[in-house]
Amino acid sequence: MSDSTFTAGVQAHPDQPVAAFVHDLLVRLVDHPEAVSVRVDAGPTTLYEASVAPDDIGQVVGREGRIVKALRTLIAAAAQKRGERATFEIAEPRR
Repeated sequence: MSDSTFTAGVQAHPDQPVAAFVHDLLVRLVDHPEAVSVRVDAGPTTLYEASVAPDDIGQVVGREGRIVKALRTLIAAAAQKRGERATFEIAEPRR
């Protein structure tokens, strides 16, 4: 099981294109892109766990969770295209 993290300004490794995709999507959604990081926990189903600034949680979740549902769909589709399974979660904000 591997574990890696991508943060703003860091080039993703070619072997982690879905993580780069997740990071790029999130950076475009939030007001504080420098606070975006994506942790990758690889296993039978890869977990992409995003951390964003506490002020940006609402922008990532969206009304009634619509944006986060759409993100999960996009991430699952991108992973499936590569023959993988993936899930997406938002990490609890640190205060």
